[in-house]
Amino acid sequence: MSAQLSPDLPHIPLPSVTGFSVARAPGRWLATLMRWTEYLAGAVLALDVLVVFASVVFRYFLHAPFDWAEEVARALMVVLVFIGAATVLARSQHVGIDLFRGFFPDSWQPALLQSGSWIIVGVSFSLFLSSCALLVDSNGMTTSIGFPQWIYIYPVVIGSLFMTLFGAANALSGPRRTVWLTLAVGVGLVAAVTLWNTLLPEQAVKPWVLLTVGFFGGLMLGVPIAFVLALSSLLFLELR
Repeated sequence: MSAQLSPDLPHIPLPSVTGFSVARAPGRWLATLMRWTEYLAGAVLALDVLVVFASVVFRYFLHAPFDWAEEVARALMVVLVFIGAATVLARSQHVGIDLFRGFFPDSWQPALLQSGSWIIVGVSFSLFLSSCALLVDSNGMTTSIGFPQWIYIYPVVIGSLFMTLFGAANALSGPRRTVWLTLAVGVGLVAAVTLWNTLLPEQAVKPWVLLTVGFFGGLMLGVPIAFVLALSSLLFLELR
């Protein structure tokens, strides 16, 4: 005896496992990139565990430690952190606090959510630019045992690039009018503060004020905690 689904039952589409739409080719391409990034993160985690386990065995049981084990394990951990952060962002699973945003009227919620999405994009792109600059500065430098310094920097460059791509896809998936209006407001605020501090340096906005506004403003918008901290640091260092 076999059971058959009734044709009268309504079709309920499965929810997307990503924070962006996969209805079009770019979204499907990003979803594929996300899956392969997750596979890479899993492989890196397994390799990192293997390196650490082997290092412990050879150091404490065989008394023949690997000189390179600590450097390699540290580099693999950097890869895992930033690649993992990109995949979590692609699924919109970063931890944030929605309590404070709930105090605002319901009509404000779409704009507040969209503003938070653009903050994530801005922070990720700033991290990408700064890591690229650090990569250039570290050219020719090595670690204490002779590995090139870029083994710690390339994962940040690639991970922040993926974070920027996934964050932009999440931000652009919102209502079109809200997407571009909030982007214009955000760019306008940054430009206004930068122009004010440039033209009136004696009356420039204090760095601690920017840090405080960025921290509490990010929390109020429900921005993920990691990006709130990064936003505060970015405002303190770059717009002073």
